[in-house]
Amino acid sequence: MFTKQVSATWNGCTYTLLVERERQTSYPPPDYMISLRSTADASGTCLATTASRSLGSSQAEPTLAIVAESAGLVVAYSTGGYFHGVGGEGTQVHRVDPITLGTLRSVWVNGSHTTDTCGAGGGGVARVAQLTIYNHAILAIQGPFGGNWLTVSGGQTVTLCTGPVRTLPNYTVLIPEFFTSQQTPILYTY
Repeated sequence: MFTKQVSATWNGCTYTLLVERERQTSYPPPDYMISLRSTADASGTCLATTASRSLGSSQAEPTLAIVAESAGLVVAYSTGGYFHGVGGEGTQVHRVDPITLGTLRSVWVNGSHTTDTCGAGGGGVARVAQLTIYNHAILAIQGPFGGNWLTVSGGQTVTLCTGPVRTLPNYTVLIPEFFTSQQTPILYTY
C-alpha cells in the first residue's frame, strides 16, 4: 500500500492529512484516497476525540499541505486525473472545525490552458505545495502552476489570465480575512 501524510499539532491534538492507495493489481489502477484524522497527543489538552473523515479521491497522486494556529485549521490537497493525456489537477482547500473535522469553508484553485486571448481551453495544473497564515487572518496558498489561466472559487470567484502561455511555473493566492469573512482573493503567477 502507498501512503504519505502531513501533520500539524494544535491545542493538544494532532491532525494528519493522509493519502492511501491500494497496491495496483489490475488496470485501471485504484484511486488515491484522501482523509483527515485527529488524535490526542500526550498533553491531555485535546478537546477533540479521535476521528477520521474521508475528503475524497484522486486519479493523480495528490500533493498535501496543512497548517494550524490560533486562527484555525486549514488543509489542502491536489486532485485530478488524466485520460489519454488530457485532464488536469486542481487544489481543494478546507477550513476545518478542529473538533468535528467538518468543513467550515472551501476554496478551489484551478489552472488551465486557454487561447492567447484567454478564450476556451483545456486542463492545466495548480497543485498545493505550502499553506501559510499571516497575522492570524491572511491565508496564502502556494504551489506549482501549469497554464495561463488561474481561477480561485468558493465565496468570490477570481481569475487571472496571463495571455499567451508563458513559463510562469508557480502561483500564490492570498485570501484576506479567510477565517472571518468572504474577501476577494489576490492571485499571482511567477
